[in-house]
Amino acid sequence: MRAIYSVHIKGTPTVVRNGLEYTKQNVVAFHDRVRVVGHSDAFFGGDESRGYRSKILTNPTWRTLLGCLRSQMKRTLDEHHCFLEGARVVCREVDKDGVSYAVVELITGS
Repeated sequence: MRAIYSVHIKGTPTVVRNGLEYTKQNVVAFHDRVRVVGHSDAFFGGDESRGYRSKILTNPTWRTLLGCLRSQMKRTLDEHHCFLEGARVVCREVDKDGVSYAVVELITGS
């Protein structure tokens, strides 16, 4: 099971290799504290699929989010959606110390 970083994410700095554009992985994706979440999916992950919640991350890069995708794939058992195409903030929550953070879903493709 391997997440593959393969696409140019709109609005991000790119690098061109072999005529293809890729998002630079060392670029900060969110200038914020974030937690990545992924939902279980019985269709793609089977009955053993479980939801994913990362630890709270501060100013994660696209490389960090790719690592979260790898962990999410292991937890949800969804090997079909292995391309990171983006990420979006879905809401804000507050941690146990009363500090706000963004909840982020990864946009993936196959």
